[in-house]
Amino acid sequence: MTAERKNIKIDSNFSPRKTLIVGGGLAGILMAFRLWQNQKPFLLIDEQAGKLSSAVASGLINPVVVKHFGLSWMAEKLVPEAVKMYQNLEEITSSKFFHPLKIFRSFHQPEEAKLWNRRRDEEKNAHFFMEEAPSPAPPYTHSPYGGAVIQNAARVDVEIFMETTRHFLIRKQLLHSEKFNYQSLQPSMDGWTYKNETFSYVIFCQGIQSTENPWFQWLPVNPLKGQLLKINHPFLSNQQAISQKIFILPQEGQSFKVGATYEHCREEGNTREGIEQLTNGFKELIRGDGEDAGLEIAETYYGFRPTIPDRRPVLGEHPLHKGLYVFNGLGSKGYMLAPWFSDHLYRHIFEGIPLMDEVSVMRYAKRMEKPEF
Repeated sequence: MTAERKNIKIDSNFSPRKTLIVGGGLAGILMAFRLWQNQKPFLLIDEQAGKLSSAVASGLINPVVVKHFGLSWMAEKLVPEAVKMYQNLEEITSSKFFHPLKIFRSFHQPEEAKLWNRRRDEEKNAHFFMEEAPSPAPPYTHSPYGGAVIQNAARVDVEIFMETTRHFLIRKQLLHSEKFNYQSLQPSMDGWTYKNETFSYVIFCQGIQSTENPWFQWLPVNPLKGQLLKINHPFLSNQQAISQKIFILPQEGQSFKVGATYEHCREEGNTREGIEQLTNGFKELIRGDGEDAGLEIAETYYGFRPTIPDRRPVLGEHPLHKGLYVFNGLGSKGYMLAPWFSDHLYRHIFEGIPLMDEVSVMRYAKRMEKPEF
């Protein structure tokens, strides 16, 4: 066993059946590594076209809904699996992109401390993620009512993550950078044939590009645009994130990401309105000399999150076309959701476990009026 396969369980039921993964964002990358770790042959095809949300996302793993002070859906399962998988991928790729951290949630009103503590006591497992309030505010914030600390959160350095995982797959000749041709995917006796190669399973992990997919375009995948800033700041702490109307997420050195907007549109590019929303939120939260509160914008980002109306991922096999699967709808919490649900879909395909009703593609089957092909 090579060093790269350290801590990887060898599957004694190795299957020669090959899987084709279409789309190399977060969902596709993690699905690929699920297969690789379990000795399942696969090929990942990705064009790297458009603004993938997973490539420009914050990478924040936050187990608490900061607006309502409750635990995020399935946080007690999602966070441990995310920690496990990202740390495992660091070993496999010999890189560092996963960083545990705490988040300070600034309060707007003094009554919020009571609400926070009530939710903390009422919800199962909340004590693991929510420290008792109030907590003193960092001295550089405008937080007259203090706040609360979210523990066992984390961030993924998305640039390093995407670069190192993609490079690993390319080096193993498991990732091909090309535009996927839908007309070249045809049913066959043994599954599906794509460019003279046969696959038992095809998993579409395309984000908002799924609206162009003739097999799954009936799914209600809607783009939710997010804009972020990368800033430099001389005295913010790089050991803790801060959240209120916006979040401020430490990066390397004294650089930080500030985000994010939530816009139901397809307009490309950063906008003046989006940048103003983020800078105004920063100035309301952070003390500083002058009107800019010490804000120095280094870069601007934007991307389109694939969202579903019920805010749950969508997974599973096409209702009519056996062997075609979808993994989509990770939304704004993709880096927390994707590890657990990539495993959930893997076990469904290869071990036959049923999918959760909440995430099954079948909940939208009625939207499909007729077969596409």
